[in-house]
Amino acid sequence: QNQNQNQSQNPNPLPVLASACPGWVCYAEKQSPGVLPHISNVKSPQQVMGTIVKRRVAAALGLDPAAVFHVAVMPCYDKKLEASRGDFRGEPGGDGDGGEGPPDVDCVLTTGEVAELLAGAFGIAVKERDGYSTEAAGAREGAAALARVPPAPLDGWLASFGTGRRPSPSSSGAGAPGDDAEMDMDVDVDADADASVAASGADANDEWVWGCDSKEGGGGSGGYLEHVFRYAAAKLFGIEVRGALEYKIPRARNLDLREVTLEGPDGTTLLRFAQANGFRNIQNMVRKIKPTAHDVHLGTSRDGCGYDYVEIMACPSGCLNGGGQLPPPPPPEEIAGSGGARPRAMTAKELVDELETKYRWGDGTVEPRPPDASPEVAEAYRDWVRGAVGSESARALFHTRYHDRGAEAAAAAGGAVAAAAQLKLTSDW
Repeated sequence: QNQNQNQSQNPNPLPVLASACPGWVCYAEKQSPGVLPHISNVKSPQQVMGTIVKRRVAAALGLDPAAVFHVAVMPCYDKKLEASRGDFRGEPGGDGDGGEGPPDVDCVLTTGEVAELLAGAFGIAVKERDGYSTEAAGAREGAAALARVPPAPLDGWLASFGTGRRPSPSSSGAGAPGDDAEMDMDVDVDADADASVAASGADANDEWVWGCDSKEGGGGSGGYLEHVFRYAAAKLFGIEVRGALEYKIPRARNLDLREVTLEGPDGTTLLRFAQANGFRNIQNMVRKIKPTAHDVHLGTSRDGCGYDYVEIMACPSGCLNGGGQLPPPPPPEEIAGSGGARPRAMTAKELVDELETKYRWGDGTVEPRPPDASPEVAEAYRDWVRGAVGSESARALFHTRYHDRGAEAAAAAGGAVAAAAQLKLTSDW
């Protein structure tokens, strides 16, 4: 009932589609502009951080945003295209987007490119073997060299880490049912954090990195579905979702499409979310949504795909399998005179599974925490945004818009006035 009431007050149709993948957004803008009203207009994490670096950090350092060169390391080449969008350039001397000021992200390097740079910095020479390119081999050697460097503490308030006694399992997950979802702007963040550490008898030598909402099974693309699902369950239905989500595979041979549902006490389905990776699933999803994209349904009606929210990523298996990532290592060198079978190379699926384990657990150095439980986030909203999540000031900083590229091309070629009116599309999600 709450969900239907919320939907009837919002002119945007379901499902809400995640906006973090630039490959998916580019596809929608060029090939299927009818689905643009479904896409969340929240900026991707890369561009949110760009906004923070060029506006909050630069101001704190007393620097002009143009004097700060912001480099992002990403698993995806399409992130380079995202950073170059005109929507992600600030107004000179202002806080607006889409201006002629410096870009929020000046340079994007893929993880593979960073590893190649490290190989060069360490003076590592490699050669091609078994069809494994010198670039790939160099990246592998660079990454291995970095792993041998002694670890150093994370630095700065931008580093999402904790110290002291590890949090108990009950301290992670969605907020308790009935909790106010909006952040309290009057909270003394530092005092609360200090009191919490003191009360726990924390060991200051222990340090960990905050990760996603859960350590179990949410994929390797940032945990969007997980967090939105838990938040929606608590906010809309007063249901607290703890532990790993129970995903189902609707098609046995398609592991890149997974579903999770929230059921009420009487067995009715309250929420239905999906995780769709790869262009085959994107195209299928678009086909199901497209017939009703321009015909907004209100009340209890749903769009053709039957989901409330879809986490969409262009790469099969998600971001951990991004095109900018290092490929699986080549098979080990055959031992001379062993006479044994040739060693088997690691498959891409095996590599992604290994990376997801490290991403979620980090050899024991990662602890789950929902982003709305971060004191640094609360502090930023209180002291810099000066408004709650979803407020006008927050939307001005952290939201964006999308473009019907076909209409833009038509207008540029002298098309109709109606085409020009459709140049920029956005949603209220």
